[in-house]
Amino acid sequence: MSLNINAGERVLIKGGNGSGKSTVLKVLAGVHRHFTGECKWKGESIVRPTLIDMRRRGIVFLPQHGYSIGSLTVREFCSIIVGRVAREVASRQIVNVVCRSLSPEQRISDLSGGEQQSLALAGVLSQDASLYILDEPFRSLDQDRRQAFARELMQLFSDRQSTLVMTDHEDV
Repeated sequence: MSLNINAGERVLIKGGNGSGKSTVLKVLAGVHRHFTGECKWKGESIVRPTLIDMRRRGIVFLPQHGYSIGSLTVREFCSIIVGRVAREVASRQIVNVVCRSLSPEQRISDLSGGEQQSLALAGVLSQDASLYILDEPFRSLDQDRRQAFARELMQLFSDRQSTLVMTDHEDV
């Protein structure tokens, strides 16, 4: 496979289960080793970077099954990410919508899969990066929340100069 993504582009990799969408994103993020060839971002090779390396390079990755953030309450998590987005109206809007729709004292581990996914996506989008790699970011979301997030995501990235690469089973 040969893939060239330019800075500022929005790329959707669409396909069915088992078609390799997640594998491609894992290679792009550097968490899955490619067998031949190379994977670069801004001229630097990406091979098994640490989280610090990813932050330094401006890469944010949301894996298909999210991150473990379950020991915090909704209020604790939202206060962390709201602090990150104070300067950017579009990100703040996404975070506020997600955080206001949930019970503040509820533990994240007690939320539904869709609610956890919403929080994880808001957390990733609150980070300032040049490359956002999102593996099925709308997974586990009901149709209304999926459509709302898709609209907000497209609005957010129309205001940013960042690159977005994401996977899904259908058009976004």
